[in-house]
Amino acid sequence: MAPVTTWRPDPDVIGRRTGETAVLVHVGSGRIFELNATGAVIWDLIETGASSDAIVRALTEQFEVTEAQAADELTRLVGELGAAGLLAS
Repeated sequence: MAPVTTWRPDPDVIGRRTGETAVLVHVGSGRIFELNATGAVIWDLIETGASSDAIVRALTEQFEVTEAQAADELTRLVGELGAAGLLAS
């Protein structure tokens, strides 16, 4: 069983929902990122302090994906968000 993890947005990031998608702005760098519907749900849950398990559960409930697919998507997106400096270290 994988360890339960939580993440926090970097304090320099402002996130806004735009319908089903979300836009993230890193104030420090001025870079803008757009997330699809799945990414927007993940970001919303990260902002609330949800655990990795809770995020995977939410993805399987909201989208027609397996737990493994949801976990893979979460891992991929968190990696990208971290690499872009959007998550606190």
